[in-house]
Amino acid sequence: MSVITPGLRIILAKHLAVICADKRQKIRAAALAAQYQCPCRAQFAPEDEIGLLVHADYLSLQQNLPQAGEVLVDFVSGKLAHRRLYGGGKKQPLARALGLHKKPHSHIFDATGGWGRDAWVLACLGATVTLSEQQALLVTLLEDGLARAKQDNDTQAIAERLCVLQGNSIENLATEQWALDAIYLDPMYPKRQKSAAVKKDMQLLQALYADNNQLEQNNQQLLLSALQYPCQRVVVKRPLQAPFLAEKQPQTQIKSKNTRYDVYFCA
Repeated sequence: MSVITPGLRIILAKHLAVICADKRQKIRAAALAAQYQCPCRAQFAPEDEIGLLVHADYLSLQQNLPQAGEVLVDFVSGKLAHRRLYGGGKKQPLARALGLHKKPHSHIFDATGGWGRDAWVLACLGATVTLSEQQALLVTLLEDGLARAKQDNDTQAIAERLCVLQGNSIENLATEQWALDAIYLDPMYPKRQKSAAVKKDMQLLQALYADNNQLEQNNQQLLLSALQYPCQRVVVKRPLQAPFLAEKQPQTQIKSKNTRYDVYFCA
């Protein structure tokens, strides 16, 4: 179970509520409401901005906005199941950037866990992945999705290679002594003032991490910290035309249609 620490209370300013979407889950919903020190309701109240929805079989997050859909972590079915079966294996850009085509059983630290999708792809390819996420709500959903994956015969072995760690990745890298092969960063790009409609999962991330200036500063410091860690490489995922993170030019790049992976080889 994720625990809220003082540095992770930003979400409480967003008027969080636990929404019990299945009346049979009242005990679980009440426990989550106590954990997050927020109201527990059967449906959204006008003052609620974000809801942690408790269903019979899964947890999800949803903004209290017109036509806003819920977002859950699903490692078993949907797009991640399709990518697990037909995703291109170790030839795909993400795998090549992290060196899995040469060393498939690498230990990778995913320093910007988010929804856990890239970490899951890496675990599907044989890597052991330690996923670090600062936002406690995302950790709750990641743990829920991972628990369901461990109960499915097709994904159980993969799920055992993925570990979810709550906390600040800069602090984790400073205090832990993992034998890592690579560190992976997929920093959220600062929200633009004018932009096309974004997907509901990105809208939620932007709501949870709302301070653009602080976000970019944290991203830069995270890269600088990762480059000091004793591992073989650090990989940063960026939009294709985005500037280098922290103005650090990588030794090489691997590009796809809309994304590039900046690869920094460590001494």
